[in-house]
Parts: sequence; structure tokens; C-alpha cells
Amino acid sequence: MGAQYQVGHTYFCDVVYFIEKDLAARPGRHFVLYSQKGNGRDKTVGALWEYSLRPLLEQYLSGVDSAERHAFLSTAEQTLLRGSSS
Repeated sequence: MGAQYQVGHTYFCDVVYFIEKDLAARPGRHFVLYSQKGNGRDKTVGALWEYSLRPLLEQYLSGVDSAERHAFLSTAEQTLLRGSSS
């Protein structure tokens, strides 16, 4: 892998779409703090991982050994969702 396989910022902009979907599913709820755990953040960041980032990374890593690919994806998911790789 190299510079041509960097995840661009536009993939993270998808989070706006997932926030809008989350808010639309809960009528009457106009303001939500997404900067703290809970309050929709976990669900929204989880959707960002599942539908935008994970598929992209799987495509980038298609030629890598499956065990190594799985380990990398698990670490990346842990880091995104929990803020740490441990």
C-alpha cells in the first residue's frame, strides 16, 4: 500500500448523511450532541464504518492475506469506534 490508498476526507463526510437519517427516524428530536458517546454517536459512527469505510478498506486490502486483513480491519474498527486500538 502507499499514498494512492489513503482514505480521503470525503468518506468521513458521509457521517452527515447518517446523522440526518438518525434524526429523521426520531421525529421531534432536532438537536443531538454527537460529540459524546451515546446520544446517537455510536450508531452513526458505526454506520459510517459499516457502509463507507470498511468496504473501502476491504477493497484496498483485497490482495492481502485474509488473517492479516481481518486483523487490520479489527484494529481500525476498534480505533474508530472506541478511540483506541487495544
